[in-house]
Amino acid sequence: MQKRFFIFFLLLIFVLSGQRLVGQLSGNYTIGGTTSSTNFATWSDFTSAVSGSGVSGNLYVTVASNLSVSSVVQFVQNTSNPTSSTKKIYINGNGKSITANLSYEVIWLNGIDYLEIKNLKVINSSSSTLVQGIRFSNGANYNVMDSCTIEFSG
Repeated sequence: MQKRFFIFFLLLIFVLSGQRLVGQLSGNYTIGGTTSSTNFATWSDFTSAVSGSGVSGNLYVTVASNLSVSSVVQFVQNTSNPTSSTKKIYINGNGKSITANLSYEVIWLNGIDYLEIKNLKVINSSSSTLVQGIRFSNGANYNVMDSCTIEFSG
């Protein structure tokens, strides 16, 4: 009985702290705003969930607000529950922007496949000569950037 109460108590603390248990993702989510069961407050929260848990079906994400990031937004393929031709990630940028001042890229598709980003404005204000907007590497295949604006000044 004490063990059950202890586990319940830990779960209650976890839930009340604003964190969530993330399983494989599928369905509809948003990025921007307050963290909830269907909303990621930051790009980092979202990419951590994708890289850590993977996907179990198509994932539809709408960007709800303009956001600034202080580190690269890195999409890494989950090895246990990877994206595929039947489990894709669709991100509707909704005309919003992701802004950064980074020496390299803002978004890095590091080996992830079947990711589509549509109508997102990617801005990197760094003056580095190596600055980029989006980088594809390590076999990042079958990805689509549709109607996106990519601005960088380097």
